[in-house]
Amino acid sequence: MIEPNQGAAPPKPPPRAVSPQIRSLANLIRLKETGGGRKFVLLLGAGASISSGVTPTQRIMQELVDRHGAHLTGDSLDERFDNLWRSASPESRRLFLEPYLTHQPSPGYQQLANLIQQGFFDLAVTFNYDRLVERALQDIGFTDFRVVIRGDTDESQIARLIDEPVAKFTLLKLHGSLASTDSFLFDKSEMWSYPPAINELVAKLTARDLIVCGYAFNDLCVQRAFSSTGGAVVWVNPGGAPLTIRPVLLNRHSQDWAIRGDDGMFDRFASSLAGELLAPAADSPPKPSLNPFKFLAAYEVGDKDWFPGRARLRRDVLTLLAKENRPVLHLIGGPKAGKTSFVRAAVMARLDDAAFEAIYLRCRPDLEKRIVDLAASRQPLAAAPANLAAALGALAAGDGRPVVLFLDQFERVVRSTPDTDAGWRQLLATFQTLGAAAGPRLRLVFVTCDDKEYYKLVLKSDPTSKLVEIEPLSPLRIKVALRFLIKKSGIYFDPRIVEALVGKLAAPPDGGRPFTMAHLQTICYLLATSSCTTWEKYAAQTSSLELENAIDLAIADCDIMNFLEDFPTRGERRLVRSFMRVVPEPSKRLIAKFIKDRFADLLCEAPFPEPMA
Repeated sequence: MIEPNQGAAPPKPPPRAVSPQIRSLANLIRLKETGGGRKFVLLLGAGASISSGVTPTQRIMQELVDRHGAHLTGDSLDERFDNLWRSASPESRRLFLEPYLTHQPSPGYQQLANLIQQGFFDLAVTFNYDRLVERALQDIGFTDFRVVIRGDTDESQIARLIDEPVAKFTLLKLHGSLASTDSFLFDKSEMWSYPPAINELVAKLTARDLIVCGYAFNDLCVQRAFSSTGGAVVWVNPGGAPLTIRPVLLNRHSQDWAIRGDDGMFDRFASSLAGELLAPAADSPPKPSLNPFKFLAAYEVGDKDWFPGRARLRRDVLTLLAKENRPVLHLIGGPKAGKTSFVRAAVMARLDDAAFEAIYLRCRPDLEKRIVDLAASRQPLAAAPANLAAALGALAAGDGRPVVLFLDQFERVVRSTPDTDAGWRQLLATFQTLGAAAGPRLRLVFVTCDDKEYYKLVLKSDPTSKLVEIEPLSPLRIKVALRFLIKKSGIYFDPRIVEALVGKLAAPPDGGRPFTMAHLQTICYLLATSSCTTWEKYAAQTSSLELENAIDLAIADCDIMNFLEDFPTRGERRLVRSFMRVVPEPSKRLIAKFIKDRFADLLCEAPFPEPMA
C-alpha cells in the first residue's frame, strides 16, 4: 500500500529570518546607492572562497613544499615555503597555484555579482589570487568592469585607476592574480610591508565604509596600512572579528557590525544581503523600518518595549512601591531628563496589574480640584468629595485593587505657591494632607524637578517618605540605549552621529541651555524621518546651529512638550504636534507663545469666524 505522501518531494524548509544587522546594512547600502553617497568598499579574504572549493592557504603551502621543495632546508613550514617561493620564477609560481585556484563561483559570488550589476557596489579589493569575482560577473553577462592587478599595473598608476574608474565596477587584486606573472605576494618578506604608494592607497581605501568578508587580518602589511579612523567597518566572519582588528572597530564605532555565526558565512551573508536588496517589492515587500524616537513627546505606557535603559532604577522603584511601609515616594530629577517617560513606560507599564491600579495625573496649580474631580469621576452616582482629604479618602476606599497615584510635574504646584511664609505653610499643609492619606490602599508617587527647597519641604512634611533621584544617564549608557533603539527599529545611523549626539549630552553648556535627552530624541526623530542618517548628510544639516536652536526654542523657551501633554485628548495633541512640525521659524515661536497665552481659551469652543480683537 502506498502512503499518501510517499515519493513526494519533501517540503521546503521555511526561509531563515534575516538578522537585524543585515537588514540595517541593506537599508544603508540602498540609501547610498539612491542618495549618491560613497558606496561601501568590499574587502575579500580567503574565507570568502572556501565554499567555492579554494584550498586554505596553509594547506596550499604544505602541499607545494611537499611536492616541489623536498630539497629545501628550513626549521618550519614558513621558512621552507619562503625558500621555495623566492627561488621560483613567475611562470613556475603560476603553475604551482593554478590547480588550486581554478574553480566555479559559489552561490555567494553569484549573488555578489548580481549586486554589482545592480550598482550597489563599484569597488572591491581582494587579497585572493582566484578569478571567482570575474567569472561570476561573466556568468551573468556583465562586462562593464575593470580588473586592476598589482604586479601587472604600475604602482604609481593604481591609485589613479581607483580614483578615476573607467568602468562601472573596479576589482583591485592587491596581492596579485593567476593572470599576473610578475608578483604574487605570498612569502613573509613580500607580506612584511607595502611600498609607500600602495601603503597610502590601502590606508585611503580602508578609511571608507567597508564590508570585509572572510579575512583573518593576519597579514602584517595590511595591519600596518589599515586605517584606524574612518567610516563603518562591517566584519563578516563565522568566528567574529579577529582580536587584532577589534581596537580598530572600537575606534571606528563598529563593534556592533561584527556579523558572525551562520550569518557570517560568506554564501549565507551574500544571499541574505541580496535577498534584502533585490527582492521584488510586489512579491516580497521589505519590512518597513520604524522610527523609535519621540518628537517633542514622552514615552507612553504602551511604549515599554521601546524604552531603553534605567532597568536597575525601575526594579528599585517597583520594589519600593510593593512595600506597604513606604507608601510615599518622590522621584526627583533634572529638567527634560526623561522623568515622565520613565514613570509611564518603565514603572507604570511594568507595575503588577493584578496587585495595583495605576493612575497618572499631570499636576497643575489647581491640584486639589483635579484630585477632587478624579475621585468624583470614579463614583459618578455619589456626591463629589468636599475637599482634598475627602477625595484622597475616596480613592483609598475603593473596592478594587490598591491605587498607586502618580503625580507628575509636581514642581508646578510648588512653583505656583507664593514665596512667602503663608505660601510655604499652605504648601506644607498640602503635603501633609497628601501624606496622611497614603497607606496600604493608596500609594503616592511625586515626580518633580530637583530642587533644594523641595527636599527640605518633603523631609519636614514626612520624614519617612522615600526620595529617589533620577540621575542623568552616563554617556556610555546613552550610547548603548541608542544602539538598542537603532538595531531594534531596522534603521541605520552612522555610528559617528551617535557619538556626536552623545558628546553633546556629555559636554557642559557653552553659555546657553544644556543639551538634554529631549533634544537628542527630537533630533534623532527628525534625522530618521528625513533619511539624514549618513555622516555626510548629518554634517550638512547640522553645520550651523539652526536646527538645535529651533529645537531648543520649542523645548525650552516655549516648552511645547508640556503644552502638548496638557491637551485633554490625544487627537488634539496629534493635531497640534503635526502642525508644529511643518511650521517654519520664526513662526513657531509666535504660535507657541499664542498657545501659552491663550491655553485656557483653546480648551473651549470658539465661535466661527472668531472675532478679531
